[in-house]
Amino acid sequence: MKKSLLALVIAACASQSVMAATVYDKDGTSLKVGGRVQAVLYKGGSDGKMAGEKDSTLENSARFNIEGKTKVNDNLKPFAKAEWDMSDSSTRAGDKVKSRDMFVGVNFGDFGKLQLGRYKSNQAWVTKITDVFDDFGCLAQSNDDSRNSGRIDYEFSRSGFDAKIGYVTAVDNFKIVGNDINKYNGVSFKSVAIDHAYAIAAGYTFDNLVFGPLSLRAGFEQIAGQGKEGAKELPKFDKVNSYSLGASWGSDVGFYTGLSFENKKFKFNKDTIVETAFADKYFDEVKTQAFEFVVGYGFDFGLSLMTGYNIIKIKDNTDFYHKTKKDVEDVTLKYLPVYVNYKFCPNFNIWSEARFNLTADADLRQAGLKYEKADDATTDGTYFSVGARYTF
Repeated sequence: MKKSLLALVIAACASQSVMAATVYDKDGTSLKVGGRVQAVLYKGGSDGKMAGEKDSTLENSARFNIEGKTKVNDNLKPFAKAEWDMSDSSTRAGDKVKSRDMFVGVNFGDFGKLQLGRYKSNQAWVTKITDVFDDFGCLAQSNDDSRNSGRIDYEFSRSGFDAKIGYVTAVDNFKIVGNDINKYNGVSFKSVAIDHAYAIAAGYTFDNLVFGPLSLRAGFEQIAGQGKEGAKELPKFDKVNSYSLGASWGSDVGFYTGLSFENKKFKFNKDTIVETAFADKYFDEVKTQAFEFVVGYGFDFGLSLMTGYNIIKIKDNTDFYHKTKKDVEDVTLKYLPVYVNYKFCPNFNIWSEARFNLTADADLRQAGLKYEKADDATTDGTYFSVGARYTF
């Protein structure tokens, strides 16, 4: 069967199947292409990247993916996937194409699956049970939701039990800080140079319960920096230890509720001195705790209603350079998301989402001075969006 890549893409776009269209399937080898196009009207800013900031802004974006797999035998099935995001030129990111997932691997059937490339940490699997929103929910999740290169993961599933082991090789531009801290004491470190990282996760799902399955999950991750010679950022990053817990009950149709919790400790090299407007400091550690709760109901005719509660606690232990005083400051951020989604058909859905900031004024001011939570966390406004998406 001879087809050009362009012909395959055109065939997929013409297909009415959901998420991905199989454009080639012969002798155990298949190729799928898919993606989505969406338009979203934002009011209030969102994550600080919108063109209109506090104004009303319509943003368009697209996603494209291609996925292939081959069946050698029942216990050997190589696979690969690549996915890209594209946005219109009205956003701060411009109209650039940005890689999302990109990996190769082998499915060993009853013996698990091995995967290598760029994608999320297995810690995201622990906390994804509260990832039920489109725009403003899951604000308490941080680096677990970041995609990074250099990953090597193995996972095994059987009879309701899941186990995942991951390792990350050295990466000079590793996204480690997400929604909890983007800018700390005037020093930006959205990405760091790491020497290695490892993560483990496990869980068990109980089926055939009232309201649907009950899933319990847990994970641990350690990310080690390259040290003062290798790191490019200030302050010099040493390591992050984190653990996460998750539990969910229910399914897409009917009642659903989920809980997730993350605890992280950021460690810095103490010989790093940063000049601030108030005093020269060296960094010791920053601790973050994040809790998310979601509850909702999905009707069988396509309507879903969701709400929840997000809490982020940040504790800063920073020594002054001369050690005459220790600066320990706590900040607690609180948010309430509300979400309505309606799926007209498998390919098309619309949604509306709002987020209400419940953070105390004193914590908002402190967060704005020290952490600059991507602009939107330092204001007490309400954020609102309405979107439409076509998936092919």
